[in-house]
Amino acid sequence: MNRNILEICRNNYAHAIELDRSSVPGQENRESERRWDKYRVTFSEVINAVKNEQDAIFWAQCKSKAFDSRKPIGALGKILRCDAIRYPGRLLKFFLPNISIIYLYEKILKHSFPHFSKEIDGFSDVNVSWKETLLKVKNGRILSNVLFWHAYHILTCATYVRDREIKSVCEIGGGYGNIARLWFSNTIVDIDTYLIIDIPESLFFAEVFLRSTLKDVDVVYINSIYDINNDNNKKVVYLCPVYLHELTSNLNFDIIANSESIPEMGDDWTRFWKDWLNNQNASYFYSHNFAIHRGAHMPIKEEFISPLVPPKWEAHFVQVNHPMVMLYYRNFTIATILFKNLKVDDSGNSNTNNNIEYILELRKREIITQDIFIYYVYGLYYSQNINEILNFVNMSIRDLHFYPKELYYFINILLRAEESGEIKLENKEMLAEIARNLRLPVDGKEPLYEAVPENRTAG
Repeated sequence: MNRNILEICRNNYAHAIELDRSSVPGQENRESERRWDKYRVTFSEVINAVKNEQDAIFWAQCKSKAFDSRKPIGALGKILRCDAIRYPGRLLKFFLPNISIIYLYEKILKHSFPHFSKEIDGFSDVNVSWKETLLKVKNGRILSNVLFWHAYHILTCATYVRDREIKSVCEIGGGYGNIARLWFSNTIVDIDTYLIIDIPESLFFAEVFLRSTLKDVDVVYINSIYDINNDNNKKVVYLCPVYLHELTSNLNFDIIANSESIPEMGDDWTRFWKDWLNNQNASYFYSHNFAIHRGAHMPIKEEFISPLVPPKWEAHFVQVNHPMVMLYYRNFTIATILFKNLKVDDSGNSNTNNNIEYILELRKREIITQDIFIYYVYGLYYSQNINEILNFVNMSIRDLHFYPKELYYFINILLRAEESGEIKLENKEMLAEIARNLRLPVDGKEPLYEAVPENRTAG
C-alpha cells in the first residue's frame, strides 16, 4: 500500500470538519441520542489513532459495528477443501455456519437473478478486507458474507433500470466504500462516475478503502466546485462531505442510492434528503431501508415514512423482505424500492402520483400485501383525496394482520380531516386507538413526529 494514503485521507478529513455546517440538520444538538452522532465522536478518535491503512480498514469492518456485519469463517474453514465446504453436510453446517451462509447467499442471488448467474460468479472481495471473514476458493476468488449482501443492490438496479445504461451513481452514506468498489469491479455494468455524500468521519474510511483497492479509478475528495470535472475521461469516485451538498447538483446521476441509513437519521434528516433529492439531476432513486415495523435502534424523532421522495417521483419497483433479508436481518423488515423521476422521463407513458386513485379503484377487490402497501404509501403521500386515503387505510386494516408504522401518517390525516368537518369517520375511535398504539415506545423510545407535513400538495 502507498504510505501516503493515510496522510492524504487525514488531511482531507481535517479540512472537511472545518466546513460550515449550518445548512444541514442536527447541529444545534450534536451530542444527542442519535446513533450517528455518537459514532461521529468515536470515529474522530480512531481517525487520529490508526497507524496505517490496514488498521483503518480493519477497524471499519470489524470494530466499528456501524458499516456492515462481517462474520469470521472460523479456523476449520481455512483448512478444508473448498468443494467440501461448498456443499456441506449437516455436520459441516453445524461447525461452519458462517461459511454455509455465504454459499446460501450466493445461491439465493442466482435464483433471484438467473439472467446474471454467470456474472455473479465474478463478484469477489479483496485481500485488504478483514482476513478472518474471507473464504478463498479455487479460482482465486474471495468470498465473504457481506459480498453478496452488497452485490444485491447492484443486481437489483441493473435488472429494473431498463430505459438507460447506468454510467453514474450517487450513494447517500457510503459506509467504508465497499458498494462503490463493487460498482466498479463487477462485469454487469460499466460505470464512469460514483459519488459518495456522507459525514467526513465516514468518508475518511471510504477514502482509505477505495484508494487501497481501486487502482485504476481516480479518487477525488471534493473541497470546492473546482474539484468536480465533468469532462474527465477517466473513471472517478467523488467523496463529498455532506456540508457541501449543494455541489452535487453539478453532476448528472443515473441512480441515487441509499441503503439502511436514512430512517436511522430522524425526521429532520429524512426531509433534508427529500429536498436535496429534488435539486439533483437524477433519473432513479434506489432505497433499501427499514420499513413496516418500527425498530428499537431508530432515533426518538422517527419519520414514520422514510425515506421521502419529492413530488413526481414514482415507485417503479417494490420488494419487501427479499429472501436474503430474512437471513441477514431476522428481526427487521426492509423494503427495496426503486423510484423513477418522472420529471426526466420522456417516454410519455409512465404512471404519475396523480393516478394513484385510479389504481386504488382497480385494486379494491385485491388483497393488500406488504409490497402493494408500500406502493400506496408513496403514491398517496402527496394526495389531497381524503376519500382515497380512507379507502387505502380501510383496505390495509382489512387485509394486513398487523398495523404498519406508515399507517400512522395517514390515520392522522383522516383524524384531522374529521376534526375540520371535511369527512365523517364511522370508525374514528378505532383509528385513534391504532394511532395511539403505533406511538407506543419501542424499548422506551417515544416517537415525536406528528406525521403530517406542512404541505402535502404536489404543486
